[in-house]
Amino acid sequence: MNRRVLLLEIGNTNLRAAVPAADGVRIVRRLPTAEVTATEVQRLARRTGAAAVALCSVVPRGTDLVRAALDLPLLVASATAELGFALSADLPHPDRIGPDRLLGVAGALASGARGPLVVIDAGTACTFNVLDAQNVFRGGAIAPGLAAFADYLAERTARLPRISLREIARAGAIGRETRGAIAAACRHGFVGQARGIVQAIAAELGLPERRQRVLVTGGASPLLADAPGWTAAPCLVLRGLAQLAGRWRADARAESGGSRPRSAGAR
Repeated sequence: MNRRVLLLEIGNTNLRAAVPAADGVRIVRRLPTAEVTATEVQRLARRTGAAAVALCSVVPRGTDLVRAALDLPLLVASATAELGFALSADLPHPDRIGPDRLLGVAGALASGARGPLVVIDAGTACTFNVLDAQNVFRGGAIAPGLAAFADYLAERTARLPRISLREIARAGAIGRETRGAIAAACRHGFVGQARGIVQAIAAELGLPERRQRVLVTGGASPLLADAPGWTAAPCLVLRGLAQLAGRWRADARAESGGSRPRSAGAR
């Protein structure tokens, strides 16, 4: 795989930049999405010696910014890309599925996982993405992320405090004062939500829950990965993006007779 492809994942909260590596991807930069500028994107491209860029973005402003900032071949991930698995024929609007959800599944397959599989991406939102036993993407569920649990009461009540994700991570089930009580409910409510959704997915597919592998990625994944049979799998979206970029660059080289492509068809 060409290491000169810069991989950019722009989420609602953070941007992560990476390059392909022998064991998956290597992160080279993280920063809040609100702080992403054209200058920063250009600096990343120079720093990594990028000959091309592959982008997964759920933020339209971020997509537009990258397009305008770079004069390099650019692949923007979407549901129409060659992902390495099929989408179910009964999905009514496959073009509206978030590319991060699909790339997370692609990253799971790249790591050796196979269906039946649920990929949980525990970020700003917590998404549940379902691959059946035939490795067909069936859809999934989208729930509030951990930060939403933490922020809601502070935003909607007069006296309840805002608590940190660190407080939530170390909370037990019984809080001894207000902050601890909120942290307890956030932690165990978030974990319980995830487990309940996975159980419902298995039931809808007619599977014993133990037959359904669960991979967890994203910032809040440590809270979920200790469930029986659940496995932490860092950087799945970027790993999926690296696989997609590898196929794209190989196709581009083949079409151009081995020379650098002038432009990317998915730009």
